Amino acid sequence: MATTREDILESIKNMTVLELSQLVKDMEETFGVSAAAPMMMGGGGAVAAVGGGDGAAAPAAEEEKTEFDVVLTDFGAN
Repeated sequence: MATTREDILESIKNMTVLELSQLVKDMEETFGVSAAAPMMMGGGGAVAAVGGGDGAAAPAAEEEKTEFDVVLTDFGAN
């Protein structure tokens, strides 16, 4: 019988925090991934606040675009 997602979730529910921590480490090693939060692009606010040391303000960082327009020019024959 194949293991289902529900079986896996039920197993995880019954684990201690220490066991879950080790599971995450094992998954990172097995799949070559990291569970760390992604870093902000553009350096973040701390970098933008650093001036040149002469009292002049640092130039404002360009705001990251979060909304996009999508135009469909072609679609399948479905």
